[in-house]
Amino acid sequence: MDEDGPPAGRAAELAVLGRMLAALAAGRPGAVVLTGEPGIGKTRLLAELTGRAGAARVFGGAATEFERAEPYAVFAHALDPFLRSLGESGRAVLGPAGELRVVFPAFGPPVDRVPAASHVRWAVSALLARLAAQRPLVLVLDDLQWADAASIELFGHLVRWLPDAPLLLAGAMRPARGPERLRLLLDTARPGSEFEEVPLGPLSLDEVAGLMPDPAAAEVAALHHESGGNPFYFAALAKEGASSLPQTVFSAVSTELRALAPGTRIAAWAASLSEMPFEPGLAAEIAELPLGEFLTALDELAAADLVRPVGGTGRFRFRHPIVRRAVHQTAGPGWRRAAHARAAEILARRGAGVAAIAEHVERSAVAGDLVAVELLADAGKAALPAEAARWFGAALDLLPNGEVHRSRRQELLTRLALCAGAAGLIDESRRAADELLTLTRPSPARTELVAFRSFVECASGRHDRARALLDRELRVVPRELVVCRAALHAELASTALIRADHAEVERHADLALAADGPAHVLATALLAHGQYALGRIEEAIATVDRAAARFDAMTDELLLTRLDACLPLARAEQDLDRPDDAIRHATRGLDLARSSGQALVAPLLWTARAAAHASRGRPVETLEDATEAYELCRGGGNRYGAALALCVSTRAQVWRGEVSAAVASAEEALAIGRDTGAAALLGDAGVGYAEALQAAGRFADVEPVLLETTGNFELVDRPWWPRLHLVLITAALAAGDRPGAGHLLGQAREAVDGIPLASRQSVVRYAEALVLLDSAEFDAAADAAFTALGLAGTAGCQVRAGQARIVAGRALAANGDRDRGLAELLRAERDLAALGAYRYRDHAVRELRRFGRRVPRPAHGSGAGLSNREHEIAQLVAAGRTNREIAEQLVISEKTVETHVSRVLRKLRVRSRAGVGRAL
Repeated sequence: MDEDGPPAGRAAELAVLGRMLAALAAGRPGAVVLTGEPGIGKTRLLAELTGRAGAARVFGGAATEFERAEPYAVFAHALDPFLRSLGESGRAVLGPAGELRVVFPAFGPPVDRVPAASHVRWAVSALLARLAAQRPLVLVLDDLQWADAASIELFGHLVRWLPDAPLLLAGAMRPARGPERLRLLLDTARPGSEFEEVPLGPLSLDEVAGLMPDPAAAEVAALHHESGGNPFYFAALAKEGASSLPQTVFSAVSTELRALAPGTRIAAWAASLSEMPFEPGLAAEIAELPLGEFLTALDELAAADLVRPVGGTGRFRFRHPIVRRAVHQTAGPGWRRAAHARAAEILARRGAGVAAIAEHVERSAVAGDLVAVELLADAGKAALPAEAARWFGAALDLLPNGEVHRSRRQELLTRLALCAGAAGLIDESRRAADELLTLTRPSPARTELVAFRSFVECASGRHDRARALLDRELRVVPRELVVCRAALHAELASTALIRADHAEVERHADLALAADGPAHVLATALLAHGQYALGRIEEAIATVDRAAARFDAMTDELLLTRLDACLPLARAEQDLDRPDDAIRHATRGLDLARSSGQALVAPLLWTARAAAHASRGRPVETLEDATEAYELCRGGGNRYGAALALCVSTRAQVWRGEVSAAVASAEEALAIGRDTGAAALLGDAGVGYAEALQAAGRFADVEPVLLETTGNFELVDRPWWPRLHLVLITAALAAGDRPGAGHLLGQAREAVDGIPLASRQSVVRYAEALVLLDSAEFDAAADAAFTALGLAGTAGCQVRAGQARIVAGRALAANGDRDRGLAELLRAERDLAALGAYRYRDHAVRELRRFGRRVPRPAHGSGAGLSNREHEIAQLVAAGRTNREIAEQLVISEKTVETHVSRVLRKLRVRSRAGVGRAL
């Protein structure tokens, strides 16, 4: 068999790699991931890629199963030796040591204050870009299915945000063992990015025949059948015979080990299951060798270049991660299990953390080991939700069946269901909860589980499942369990809210008021929303006040048990013209979610805060929070949560003049709304879509889209109907339909009658001002606009206030009061520019130009409208830095810098980067 030529049967895959290398030679970035079962040829193709890299600099590494707890291990293995060779001065120009030392020991030992993970990822990206600028770079990372979580996030980040440099990122993984997070990161790679996934399938009968020099048809067919077309297995079978088991990819390392003394092999095995880099004393105890004898063996391992010292630390690591994995697998399974058991005992004696001990207990304990069950359970209690779910699952695997362990199984299943759900591991949470529900009778603990299961289903867009679960549970919970039934009604109110069935929201929420703790806050806030949606505003205000008071009095420890209680409270406060309270409560929940690792509720809280910022007319803050929510939901596979974030983004994008993006966001949200059958989501997305279409000038599409998606307004809260009327009025005026606009205005007035909310009243008065202005009733138009302006100011709706001021200025100027009109337009232009509402700011500029008024540049020392990040970037632009240099210094993407620079130019009203310094 020819090991030097190109791999047999891989012409299509080699063509992909050839395109990637051609792009690299042309100075463009690219990324490729090979996927397939073990032995299918991934490593062989990566080697072929390396061999064809030409003048490019190539670095390579491979992840290993037992380094999953070692952050960034695969990247360190690939690049750290080269970085060490550069010397301190050579490393200094590659980026900030504070961030880079987290990944690469060459930059120095770790520090107490660990930088944010996002800063670390951008720092590594910048380092690779700098290296690639010196010489085209190929980074090859094999066996990513074993990679640690930090390496997975970094690899996914690099794929998603490839540096603009001649860099080719190549990886390989087994899809069956690949981490779900890595799978999601690859699936959500940016459309149009230079990323390709290349799945490797089995070779055909004809293709494997090329692997043998003189194949006999019958023999080839037999080998192909036995190997399943796997080229590595086929080659091994062809060498050793069809009846034998093929050698592993670690045969070369096994040969190296066989050349060593038996005691040295034992030392290598013990070292292979120690934490990397390993400490000789610990490895010696695991090997059951005297320290002096172990150190002698260590010298032999170092002489054979199987292990290497790590700087001056006294620790060692294997030559390469794959060597460590090979060494570990050459040990017998019985020895490995016993060695892991010894490691657990030794670490416990040394006072190691429970998580470190659990790593070995999981691999050594046998079913029925109750001590191991308790240790794994303790590890779960001490961990954040995602890791906790792993340990509770492992404990359950060891727990014996039988009535004597029933209560313990119930406890562990409860913890697994709650932790997995909080971490966004929906299927695992559902399985645990379903098993638990078969084991328990109605009780407060069972109700808590059902309620949480309902939230998990709703949060992931499966509200029908939640409703069915809750209805079944209500049928079996005795009426004397009042608190339990109340908690279930609170969850049913939540499902009704998703269906936009406001009468059912109120009915179930009212029945849920007997609940306690966070469930009571949830019920009270939902009741407030039901009252609000049905137009009983004063009742809703009193109710939301009670909910807020209970929420504020609640301890963080209690709130952590049901952080989703923040969501209806923030929404009700936002709807009742209390956006600042909504921001405060959403922020509290968000801080708790991030600190406790509750990955399912966190993006929903980002969206809740974004919506409250939108109510305050803050497009920049709205987009920042909504984008964070969207990215988290997409990364976690939660399409429903992503759609909620898109609905909020759409409005802010319209304000900012990013109309095409707004249309795309609304269309994506609508598609998800139709898929999930979430009526409220469909209505929200429809309103945003209509507003985006109006902004795009597609006036004829506005009315049919709005009526179809909102069910003739019925899927939208009644107090917000004036917003829908305003969209239709604007479209009618644009089409010259003044009578139609007047009729719609009458409907808007009727809809807002009895709604004592300044935000809603301001919408109607603004619509009235538009209709009057179009009818040349300038005095009345100015009065209506100023009334709208005052109401918007009372409600804190800054963008609406700016819009009303524009209409007031137009009406005054058209009525002969030119100076006053121009003053209002100038004020509107300044206010809207400071908010980042550039679409409406541009409206003010156009009106000023109609009256011959030139908009002045900002005076010296301006820039107060810039955010902190924008001001920081503006200063660097003024200093002459390029976007790439700014990105590298601030450890953010170049694309992010481009976005900020664009905003800076618009806010400072300058046309080029050269004007930024003068404006500042």
